[in-house]
Amino acid sequence: MILEPEIECISQGDMMEKIIKPRLSELFQRVYHNFSYYRQIFDEKRLDLSSDPIKLLEDLPFMSKHDYSLLENEALKNSGGRLFHVEVTSGTTGKPKRRFQSRIDELNELKLATRAMAGFGLSRDDV
Repeated sequence: MILEPEIECISQGDMMEKIIKPRLSELFQRVYHNFSYYRQIFDEKRLDLSSDPIKLLEDLPFMSKHDYSLLENEALKNSGGRLFHVEVTSGTTGKPKRRFQSRIDELNELKLATRAMAGFGLSRDDV
């Protein structure tokens, strides 16, 4: 089942150049301008936001649990009350985790789940 032919039927090269790289560049711009955590990393590593986003991705360091905690706290402060959903794990397999979602995050997740179920022939009428 093809739901979005302009994306699902595109060649890998075009997908990379027309969809992935522009979206990744937009993501890097957004996090740089909205989160001091990322701004500090980009500045310390002298990473140029206008360079190839795949190269930028390769140059970013792996995040530690402490980094995630710092970023999580900053994201919560920056949410401006636009949070819609918070998930918390019990920590049975390690330290408890929290996941914050905005309404847009939630809608995107629902869209993805709906598409996945449609691929298996499932609809809202199935139980």
